[in-house]
Amino acid sequence: MTFQTWLAFAAASCIVLAIPGPTALIIMRYAAGGERDRVARVIVGAVLGDAVALTICNLGLGALLATSTGIVTILKAAAAAYLIGLGLKSLFGRGPATEQARPRGGRPFLGAFLVTALNPKGIAFFCVLLPQFVDGSAPILPQLAILQATFCVLSLMAF
Repeated sequence: MTFQTWLAFAAASCIVLAIPGPTALIIMRYAAGGERDRVARVIVGAVLGDAVALTICNLGLGALLATSTGIVTILKAAAAAYLIGLGLKSLFGRGPATEQARPRGGRPFLGAFLVTALNPKGIAFFCVLLPQFVDGSAPILPQLAILQATFCVLSLMAF
């Protein structure tokens, strides 16, 4: 992969990261509440979720997912239910009266991780995007690793 190809991928990734999605909604929810420690956990969960989604794509499981409408429907429904639950909790839930009433520390991380890693649109997008930047005449695995690391670093910086 040439440096110009890598730069083109980085530019495309920046454009993709500028478009808000379900992960951005989760981050905004915690940021609006002024919960910096939880925002940090959500961001780490989202970046690791991106890494898992990219790995799923790189292993070829993304193609299987793209052809299985049943699995995609289940994943979409689960992600939608989670986001609706977060929204309803934000709208109608009472604020925590004490520090003890707050949910455990791992929930923000796990929520962001699952929504990001299991987002079928994200996986399908990666499966379409990545091959455009891979040079077929060079070893593919190192190129995919570089592209994956690049996206994850840019994702961390974007949030």
